[in-house]
Amino acid sequence: MRKLRLLFGITIIFSISLFTHCNHKQKEYFFNAKQIENHPDPNQIKIIMQAEPDSSFERLFYGKKRFIQMYYLQDSTEFRFKNGQLLEVIVHKPSVEYDPGSITKFGLKYKMPDEQDSTAFFRWKNQYAGFDVINFYKVGSKKSDRKINYKIFFKLSQ
Repeated sequence: MRKLRLLFGITIIFSISLFTHCNHKQKEYFFNAKQIENHPDPNQIKIIMQAEPDSSFERLFYGKKRFIQMYYLQDSTEFRFKNGQLLEVIVHKPSVEYDPGSITKFGLKYKMPDEQDSTAFFRWKNQYAGFDVINFYKVGSKKSDRKINYKIFFKLSQ
C-alpha cells in the first residue's frame, strides 16, 4: 500500500510539472511585431525596445534617404524610417531558430509560409495585418559549422 501511495504521489507531481511546463507562455522576442504594424516613429520605437538606439544615422537606399536606428545589443536589429515613420525592420543576427515556427516569437500566430525553400528562405506575403512581407533568409556562404547565418526582414504595408 505504501508503494502504491508513493507511486501515485510521483505520478501526480510529474503530471503537474508536465502540465505547467507545456502551458508556460512562450517567451516573446524583444519586440512584438503587432506593436510596429502601425508605422511608429523613432521615439515610439525607443519605447517599444525599452532602450535608446546604439546608433542612429541616415543612409541612401537607391537614391532615397532613410533614417536608421540600430540596436546592436538586441541581435543587431535595424529599424528603417521614411518621413519619420517605420518602413522596414531587419534583424541581422537573430537569436531565434531558423524555422517558420519562430514567427511566433514575435507575437504573431503561426501560419504556413507562402513560399519556402528551407535551404534559402521562408516568406510570408500579405498574411499578417500591417506587413507586406516577412522573410527569414539565409546569407553568406555555407560554412562547416552548424550555425545558420540568416536575417529576418519585416516590410510594413504602405
